[in-house]
Amino acid sequence: MFVFLNDFLSAEANAPFSIAIMIVIMIAMLEGIGMFLGFGISAFVDNLFPEVDFDMEAPELESTTSPGRVIGWIRVKGVPALILMIIFLTAFGISGLIMQTMIKSVIGAPLNSWLITIPALVIALPSVRIFGGLVARYMPKDETTAVGLDSLVGKIAKITLGTSKVNQPAQGKVRDEHGRDHYVMIEPDLAEEQFEKDERVLLVKRTKSTFYAIKNNNESMKD
Repeated sequence: MFVFLNDFLSAEANAPFSIAIMIVIMIAMLEGIGMFLGFGISAFVDNLFPEVDFDMEAPELESTTSPGRVIGWIRVKGVPALILMIIFLTAFGISGLIMQTMIKSVIGAPLNSWLITIPALVIALPSVRIFGGLVARYMPKDETTAVGLDSLVGKIAKITLGTSKVNQPAQGKVRDEHGRDHYVMIEPDLAEEQFEKDERVLLVKRTKSTFYAIKNNNESMKD
């Protein structure tokens, strides 16, 4: 049984779908390791997406050629981007493998993977919105504690992973006014500075997914 399953998953016709499932497994492993090392993959991935408030009830798809509108449609408000990515990869991988299995049982052999990729995508994209909506229902909702990333400017952050240098941001942890921790990428604002792991710095500005910081010389300011 194991040999059959291994041969099936490693078959060239199933490669895109098997890879999608493997990525999901790797993300789960990295997230678990991150919990022990003090950094969060989920927060990092979420910071890569624009800070846009998408309306789940009334998506506006005026132009199907706009990537931003497609992202806006599948992005479910309040659900971390990493969870949506896992839903997409899982739906894509499983639907592709199921279709190939059914096709093989009918005609004796699976089709070329690229012929199945399009229908698998057609299934995966709506799945993100459907299952993401279900996840959103069970996630804690407290509108009074929701903060924008710009509100973190002026707060003290702690470098949690690596060394932060100019053009080489490192991951840091910063706590908002509600006591929630955010994992962000931090880069020195001054060319002559660099920050080591566990060093506390003052966030002074933000551009896209990167925060810029200076050394915290005020001992009265705590993270």
